[in-house]
Amino acid sequence: MPNSINFFNTGKELQISDSLFGIVEDRLARVSLDTNETWDAIVKNDSYLDLTFSPIDHVLDLRLVNGQVAKKTDAMLYILTRLLILVELKAEDNPFAFYTDANKQLKQTIDFMKINNSQELGAFLYKFAYIANRVRPTNHSIRESHTKTFYKLTGFLLQVVKDTPNNVINIDELLEPPI
Repeated sequence: MPNSINFFNTGKELQISDSLFGIVEDRLARVSLDTNETWDAIVKNDSYLDLTFSPIDHVLDLRLVNGQVAKKTDAMLYILTRLLILVELKAEDNPFAFYTDANKQLKQTIDFMKINNSQELGAFLYKFAYIANRVRPTNHSIRESHTKTFYKLTGFLLQVVKDTPNNVINIDELLEPPI
């Protein structure tokens, strides 16, 4: 695996501080401000924090040791040293398939981040991995044991976004310290 991969300097980063925006996956994940468009995930940013959005899939060439293209997550949102959110977008009817596929993509992405950007990754206070399935966002709940195992393996808190009727990622809530 090459050491020249930088998840935080892909050339595709976008700064955004809007209070509400969508993430859409065409071929490449992108931000949308068009409320008439169907959003795969919705980001609420009520504090208008300066976020960086960066697509990962179809931007970074991540390869496994055997040369195969690695499964990777669609995008990430971050505030340097504070908050990192990996976002995997799905449009899957089968609730178990979407979870299994997304979980693998998130884990492989995190593995590459640990190898190539361990210093930057270690500086974040909060790290989340989100799975958003726009077809059936409320169909799958994660067992607590799955989230604990995912956290032990990756250092990221796993969330399946299932706010009805939309897949909402609430930035302000993620930055509130637990009581």
